[in-house]
Amino acid sequence: MTPLRQAISVLAACATEARVEQLRHALQERTRYVTVCLEDIFQPQNASAVLRSCDAFGVQDVHIVEQRNRFAPCRDVAMGSEKWLTLRKYGRQHAQPLTAAVERLRKSGYRLVATTPHKSRCTLLDDLDLTKGKAAIMFGAEYTGLSDAAMAAADELVTVPMYGFVESLNLSVCAAIVLRQLAQKLRQQGIAWQLGDEEREELLLTWLKKSVRHSAQILQRSGV
Repeated sequence: MTPLRQAISVLAACATEARVEQLRHALQERTRYVTVCLEDIFQPQNASAVLRSCDAFGVQDVHIVEQRNRFAPCRDVAMGSEKWLTLRKYGRQHAQPLTAAVERLRKSGYRLVATTPHKSRCTLLDDLDLTKGKAAIMFGAEYTGLSDAAMAAADELVTVPMYGFVESLNLSVCAAIVLRQLAQKLRQQGIAWQLGDEEREELLLTWLKKSVRHSAQILQRSGV
């Protein structure tokens, strides 16, 4: 048995069968085929709501660019969803946070899809083709949207069709609509969107550590 599986076995024995089954079921629905990139989100409630939507629709990774604003979710709104997600931040440790995020996403095989309320040169959300490959969906700050640099880095622009007088949707509403639509598309189009076995095991261990009290001490005593 590998050390990873041994650690999972030790912690799983400390949790209820129902809890372990719940974690395994959630992992079957997790994806990294679609990821989210947030640029300079500053309103805590919107930041938290986006994280809840990512968890709800099975999007595991959230890339957070902090150039002007610090990303500070509101716990009462996030409802603990952030602990089940993999948050990757690009801020003061990077000379150019946005560039660092873009480079990492491209190296990981993602095409960058920028969300915008403007319909010029845009793909409608319903028409976004996920069979073309992995997609990083980019959302910008409230009021201003994505920066010019982020828009310039995008490979494709996507917009949510609207039929009323408003020019744009609230950030968290837009994210929820986009992620729900893409989650459904993944499951309908025969795309290999699920995590690999090793990815699931690594996440299961991470989640068990967050689910079992004193997990570090338990693993240490077990010699894992």
